[in-house]
Parts: sequence; C-alpha cells; structure tokens
Amino acid sequence: MKRRKAGKALERVARAICDSDEFVAHAAGIAALYRRERELEGSEQRRELRNALKALQRHTEALAGWLDQSQPGRTVRPEQTALKLIGETGGDNAIVQAWATRVTQAAAQTVDDLKSARPDAGKAIRTAAEALKATFEHHKLKWSATITKGQAAPGLALLCAIAHDAGDRDLTPVEAHNALRAPAANQ
Repeated sequence: MKRRKAGKALERVARAICDSDEFVAHAAGIAALYRRERELEGSEQRRELRNALKALQRHTEALAGWLDQSQPGRTVRPEQTALKLIGETGGDNAIVQAWATRVTQAAAQTVDDLKSARPDAGKAIRTAAEALKATFEHHKLKWSATITKGQAAPGLALLCAIAHDAGDRDLTPVEAHNALRAPAANQ
C-alpha cells in the first residue's frame, strides 16, 4: 500500500500532539481513509446527479422552445414542416409543453435541494475517529473529543485537520463533536 504524505497543516497539528514520524504517517493514512469514506457517501455521485438534472432541464427547455416554434401561425416554420414530415400535426404540443414545464421546474428544484443539502459526513467522521482512537492508544496518548472553554481537545483538533486534509474544508470542531455524539444512522 502506497503511503500518502501528510499535508503541512495536518503534519503541524499531528506533531503538536506527538512528535513522531509514525504518528504523522498514521494521521495521513486516516486522512486517506476519511477521503475514501467521503467518496462512498456519494458527494461525487451527487455532483453527477446534479449535472444530469441540469442537462435534463436544458433539454426540456429547448424542447419546449422548439415546440412553441412549431405552433401553427402566420408563417410556416421549419419546426412545423419537421412535425408534418414525421406524421405529427402538433395538436398534442400543449400536453408535451406542460410536461416539459413540470420536468424543468422539478429538475431545477431538485438541483437546488441537492446543492443546499450537505452530504452527511457522520460515517466518515466516526470511522476516522475510531481509527484515531486506536492510533492514540497505540502511541499511549489520551483520546478526548471534547470542547472546553471554546478550545477543542487535541483529538478533535486532529480529526478536523484530517478532514481538512481530505478535502472537507467546512468541518468545524463543533460539527465533528456533534457527529461523534450522534448515533449512527445505520446501526
């Protein structure tokens, strides 16, 4: 297994707790574990889903515009000719346009919902915390994930540094503390 080098911020936090290359290497490994767990939680799949919904929204808007252009009017449009060539008179365009409007609105709403809802990082946090506990025990250090007088315990600070190193820049010590206290959803 290829060892991953710890980022500077992660290494600084880890060395403040235990000035050991092995401890820093363990922290870097836990950051890689956290990153994999986050990927499994679906942040990449959520991005792909948002992109697919945006494409659906663009296409249905284009279809609605195309059908609007095909409506019989004073001038003959290429869209009208195209519908006649495939044997459609365009009489059901209102139904299709209503459907396209509903699909466009639903896709836009779903994209907004997916953007605003942050993926649940609870499992990744709990997994990384369990690995950190084992690392702390291995190095004969005391594990603590508390916040006292606004100051995060070393274990909690390292957990946040691991999350930041793994790409989760939004995780705060308070959120990590709350995620560790919350019961697991699938247990």
